[in-house]
Amino acid sequence: MNRMNKALIVLCIGAALPLAAQVAPEATGPPTIPITGNLSYAARYSQTDQSYPGGIGGQVAILSGDFSYSTNNERKPFSVTFGGGDSWVITGAPYNSGPYENLTLSQGLAGQHWSIQLSDNISYRQGAPEAGTGDTISGTISTTPPAEQTILTLNDSVVNNMVNASYSYKLSGFSTVNAGGGYSLIRYPNGNGIDIDSVMADMGWTQRLNARNTVVGQYAYSHYTYPGTTSSFDLNTPTIQWQRKWTRTINSNISVGPQWLTSSGTSQSASGQAQSSTGISIDSSIADDTRFGGMTLVYSHGANGGGGYLYGGKMDSVVGSFNHEFGRRIGSQLTLEFTGGYRRTSSLISPASTSGGTGTGIGAFAGNITSEYGAVQATRSLGRNFSVNASFTATEQSYLTQSAPATGNALNGLWRVIAFGFGYTPQPIHLRH
Repeated sequence: MNRMNKALIVLCIGAALPLAAQVAPEATGPPTIPITGNLSYAARYSQTDQSYPGGIGGQVAILSGDFSYSTNNERKPFSVTFGGGDSWVITGAPYNSGPYENLTLSQGLAGQHWSIQLSDNISYRQGAPEAGTGDTISGTISTTPPAEQTILTLNDSVVNNMVNASYSYKLSGFSTVNAGGGYSLIRYPNGNGIDIDSVMADMGWTQRLNARNTVVGQYAYSHYTYPGTTSSFDLNTPTIQWQRKWTRTINSNISVGPQWLTSSGTSQSASGQAQSSTGISIDSSIADDTRFGGMTLVYSHGANGGGGYLYGGKMDSVVGSFNHEFGRRIGSQLTLEFTGGYRRTSSLISPASTSGGTGTGIGAFAGNITSEYGAVQATRSLGRNFSVNASFTATEQSYLTQSAPATGNALNGLWRVIAFGFGYTPQPIHLRH
């Protein structure tokens, strides 16, 4: 080999060494985290002026926020949402100040014709996040407690946990079967309400008749128990539901069926016992979503766990909402929201079980707890990420009993809230791997 060839080989090796040095760290470096999906978060601050029955009230500051993440996996969709905050007294002596948190986890599994959905929602409430935080109020009725706590309470700590699982199988393009179950608990750490455990199960058949009409047959079972007492009862509810799409923007549904309540407690003790009975379950709604805004009207009737202050209750609820957005320029819209409704929860306990001074347990009485509520909120966008809001909320709740037991911290009178605040909601972050 002559000197020229040797020189060329040395030059080639010398040129390759730097390239190898650049490539090696890329190949041997730490692996990246395989995360894809959508990430969003928001922060809000508001001040409220609150008044309660008896002249009690004052001003409260509320700092809150939320965080959510969801994947783009169509076969295994996952999402997590965390929201919470804290509220503290500025002046006066208002109720419902303190921290609150809510965590929701959801995991789905999907096949060609089937799907499974698992979810867990746990919340802790000491303050009052429902009114004055600037969250959207239309459709969710933020002036009321969650569905499991149909009786509004003041100055109470409440822990609520709901676990659900559901399965559906698509038999054809027109027919689907489903089954599911869940578990729920409500706890009052301060002892100002009735702890409730409930187990639920359901199954159903959905049949699409045509482009506008769908029929659903459903059977639901619920079992309610009250830790520390002998009270418990079962609900069996078969229903037929009709879903109708009247126009491109108007749709409705109505679900009706008998509801059998069976008492499974061991005694008619002072803690109260719901009586076996036969009733009716009704759930209906109508919604219209047009360029002028969205309108919703919902009516519900049926038995429930008692809302934390009754050993079983029969609830009637009417809820209406409307929202309208002014302006089409991004970052300068004005949104008006209105919501209101009426709710009545009647005790399922027989008056005989509370007569003669025996109704001494919290909530062990026969009577009605009613509430009328309404709210209006205006939200103005300030650019793409910021907004300001102002709202007025009024809730009047009263209860009429045939005995005089302790009723914990259930609201009895008018609660009024005036609130002003601002929020920061950046655009969602799209993660790519």
